[in-house]
Amino acid sequence: MSSHSDSFVASGNSPTDLIFENHGSLFLIRPVSKSGQQWIDENVGDENTLTFGGAVVCASMSTQEQITAYQEVRKTLVERLRRLEIAPALVDDMSVFQLMNLLWLMAGHVSYLGVYPNTCWTIEEIIGKDALFDKPSEQRQTKIESEPKPEPVVN
Repeated sequence: MSSHSDSFVASGNSPTDLIFENHGSLFLIRPVSKSGQQWIDENVGDENTLTFGGAVVCASMSTQEQITAYQEVRKTLVERLRRLEIAPALVDDMSVFQLMNLLWLMAGHVSYLGVYPNTCWTIEEIIGKDALFDKPSEQRQTKIESEPKPEPVVN
């Protein structure tokens, strides 16, 4: 007796040729059919391309790109809230997520933001979960704690 998946394996065809796996800072492009493997061979990378378990490894944005994206997203949200006459002191130490919530509460009914859950998910994917939820003061504290401390010089 043959199942659907057996016929896909025998023919080399699959309803899906590639599977894209999100592993946080890395993405894997995994071929699941002969045509998927052929497409990867023809269109992705070269002999120096990093692979893992038959999948092509792709890095997400670099840290600098994430920092730039975070700064632009935060700047845009703060500017929009200031147009609604929200006091700057109230938003200075809000996380991006808090800014998005406040903006949604103030203007979401007039489609000021896109579909809210999709907007949150997209921004989280771009800038990272920590950057979405951490307040600027928490991010500064983390940066200070992670910086190497100078060793005392003893003579």
